[in-house]
Amino acid sequence: MKGRLIIPDLGVSGDVEFLVDTGSDRTSLHPLDGWALRIPLSQLGNPTSLAGIGGSQSYFTADAALLFRDETQNRLYFLRLAIAQPTQHNLRLPSLLGQDILRHWRTVHDPTERVLEFTVRRSDGMVMLPPSAS
Repeated sequence: MKGRLIIPDLGVSGDVEFLVDTGSDRTSLHPLDGWALRIPLSQLGNPTSLAGIGGSQSYFTADAALLFRDETQNRLYFLRLAIAQPTQHNLRLPSLLGQDILRHWRTVHDPTERVLEFTVRRSDGMVMLPPSAS
């Protein structure tokens, strides 16, 4: 799921391809995407430990906004983003879209038909897109 990530306090924005993780409470950014966005980890505060399937990992947190585009508008979400402190174990992990966003969407998953669909039920804001030129 591709979204536009904005972290105003760090002056960072860019597109991130998130893996949908229904078992994750929080949306998290992992090192490959963090490096691509040039996240200045030295400007972040003390990391905190978050538990997951693979055990506990250290994450920084930052206030962020995520924009997801549908046919007519951008859906805006404000969140407390977990930014992974790089380690040997998480270098290749994808960034994860967690329940802090997913709980606002209706999800249909039918692997037999290769279907994964989302319908927005709520967002923190919307930005209309101009009509496409034909």
